[in-house]
Amino acid sequence: MATGTSEEVRRQFQEYKSLLQVAEVERDRVMELIKVLQQRCDESNQKVTDTQKQVTELKQRNAQFEKQLDRLKVETSKGSAKKTSKIQVSAMSSVQDLLREDVSVSQETTDELQSRLAIQVDENNALKAALQSTLQSKDEDLKLYQQMMEQTKQVFLTGLRQYRQTSS
Repeated sequence: MATGTSEEVRRQFQEYKSLLQVAEVERDRVMELIKVLQQRCDESNQKVTDTQKQVTELKQRNAQFEKQLDRLKVETSKGSAKKTSKIQVSAMSSVQDLLREDVSVSQETTDELQSRLAIQVDENNALKAALQSTLQSKDEDLKLYQQMMEQTKQVFLTGLRQYRQTSS
């Protein structure tokens, strides 16, 4: 009976030893995956932080441009009122020339502000797309991790079934 018990103990020892080896290999694989995911997470967080800073800067610049545009509109309307009083004093042709110059200058400034705003909107859209790409990558990593866990579970269950069959 002692040989039967020692045989059973050896078999259990081998089983536990093989389970330990499988668990260690799987632990190492999980640790590697965790490192990769952590690096990606850190990169994503940095990108999000940078994107948020850029969005804030763009909003500030947009507000400044809108203020400038409002000032130019006010100045243009004031300029038109001043030029109306000049009509009474000076010749009609010189006033029309001054009005054309003011309108062309304010139109150029308005066009410039609108183009800057369009550029800022494009940059904002590009940043949103980069963020979306990062989130998609994160989802793919999570699926990979889940698949790996499922495979580990299957390996463990297969080993357990084999052990039960050999011990029976």
